[in-house]
Amino acid sequence: MREIRIGRYAGGESISRIDEIYKQLVRIYAYDYLDKPLFRLGLDIKALQTDGKSRERAVVELALKRGLKIVEINKMMNEGKSEEEAIKEFLKGMKLHLTEDDTITKSIVVDVSREIFREKLYNPSKLRTTKGGPTKLWYLVPLFFGIFGGIIGYVAVKDEDIEMAKNILFFGCIIFFVNLLFLWLYWSWIFSQF
Repeated sequence: MREIRIGRYAGGESISRIDEIYKQLVRIYAYDYLDKPLFRLGLDIKALQTDGKSRERAVVELALKRGLKIVEINKMMNEGKSEEEAIKEFLKGMKLHLTEDDTITKSIVVDVSREIFREKLYNPSKLRTTKGGPTKLWYLVPLFFGIFGGIIGYVAVKDEDIEMAKNILFFGCIIFFVNLLFLWLYWSWIFSQF
């Protein structure tokens, strides 16, 4: 199988199918790891290369693990070849030109960062969660359900605001003991009437 040419670099070199797959991986890593996606991608590729695999093979395996569908490999597997045979056949003559340091891969990361920023900026539901944290209405749960409401509120809020979660639990305990005091006073008054 010969190398498939897809497009051109800025310098005029052709982009192969393996480079296109690599660019898709860069995009996935940029979404999944906002902090140093290219570094993490490089580490994952090197981890796969420790078994003596080529960089191209590591990229294809990582792409398949991350859920990318490679049409050529799927087609060969549908024709009866094993995944191993299909990958070997696909990689014949392929050479990966892109690296983590290329301007193309860095521009993909910048583009994804802009997309994420725009999505958060123009999506009010995402903006609310990043800005506000849990609502103060959670304090009503222990007010109505006492210590059990405090526990429910604590579990629900602890991942967003641990301080508020502790306050809700404390408020639930106070409500519980206040209710206990009122019950004791009420039943004391009832029994004193006899």
